[in-house]
Amino acid sequence: MSAVRVAGIGFGIFGVFVGVGALRLGVGSWHNPGAGFFPLWIGGGMVVLGTLLALSRQEGDRLQSGISGGRLIFAVFLLMGYALLLERLGFLLTTLLFISLWLRSIEQSSVGEILFMAVASTAVIYGVFVRWLQVPLPLGVLGR
Repeated sequence: MSAVRVAGIGFGIFGVFVGVGALRLGVGSWHNPGAGFFPLWIGGGMVVLGTLLALSRQEGDRLQSGISGGRLIFAVFLLMGYALLLERLGFLLTTLLFISLWLRSIEQSSVGEILFMAVASTAVIYGVFVRWLQVPLPLGVLGR
């Protein structure tokens, strides 16, 4: 079994866990969505995309976009790590770490690009969600 197929299966399985977690939060209805409404759609999308990836035709161990299966598997584990560390470390530290690792390993960016993009992206996301939309994001170790 190719690494791309394994990554697709892993991504789909993770989507199932996201969906189950969303159901536990309470989905609500279309006109009155609950806390799990959006995560349920995300989990469903992950299952669909993971299935498509697992069933896709590959040339060797590369997709047509040129992403190797190993990097794809690392990306899935990186996303799972982000989800697991978000509450413990908090949004700022986890997002900085996630973007830095993503840019270094998946995009293979230079150190200067990594520092700029990680700080700028985290600041923009923080500004939009915390300051503008007033969404409380986990503080983690910085809030203790």
